[in-house]
This record gives sequence, C-alpha cells and structure tokens, in this order.
Amino acid sequence: MPHTHQPNLAVVVKVSISRSGIISLEGLRDVLREKSPESDITPQALSKKINSDKAVSFLERTFEAIYKEQVCPKLEKIPFAVLEQFSNVYPPG
Repeated sequence: MPHTHQPNLAVVVKVSISRSGIISLEGLRDVLREKSPESDITPQALSKKINSDKAVSFLERTFEAIYKEQVCPKLEKIPFAVLEQFSNVYPPG
C-alpha cells in the first residue's frame, strides 16, 4: 500500500480561512491537493482531523490570540458613548 501524505492541521486551517464562504469537505480536500499535490485524504478523514479534540483546542487558542491581538485594540478605540445606544453594553472595568 503506498504511503499517503496527510496534510498538516495548520495547512487545513490556513486554506479553509483563506477562502470566503462555505466550502464542503470535498472542496477543501481539492484545495488542499492544489496547495499540496502529495496530500491524499478522504473527506471523512479530513472531517475527523478537523473535529478532533486537538484541532478544536488549537483553533480556540488561535482564535483567542487573534482576537486579543487584532480585535481588542480596535474595540478599545471606540468611544463608549457610541456604544451606549445598544442594550447590554457596559464600560470596561
């Protein structure tokens, strides 16, 4: 049986977030093959990889880091008075 190359989770994440909209597992697999021709993974295996505990944890940590680095600084620049028109918005602290 020939050895199949399994794509790295970081490659899967990068490819999936570089595309706008919703992409099927088959579509994601096809994009992975474009980026890494030696990749050979079934949609079912890709689903298992994406939904593994390690992948979920990795994505949570990645999202949190991006949020803190890129979103929070922008939110801090919004004057609180602008947000007062919305319910359930409270000043920081």
